[in-house]
Amino acid sequence: MPVMDGFAATRAIRRFERARPFRAAVPVVAYTAEDMPMRDALLRHSGLNGLPSKPCDQMTMSRCLEQWCSGPTAE
Repeated sequence: MPVMDGFAATRAIRRFERARPFRAAVPVVAYTAEDMPMRDALLRHSGLNGLPSKPCDQMTMSRCLEQWCSGPTAE
């Protein structure tokens, strides 16, 4: 992204949410090419929910998305 990276964007989303506590939180999952040694600290600091690394198999991605992005479905 030209203006900010995904971590900065997520921090901005979380600030927006804190200012509007009546709104539901948006799950944010970043798909990164780097396996970061400070992964847990980055998750906590930026407010990311998930951070799967490339390449990841379909099962890993499915688990992450199901954990953070599943919700009620329309029938």
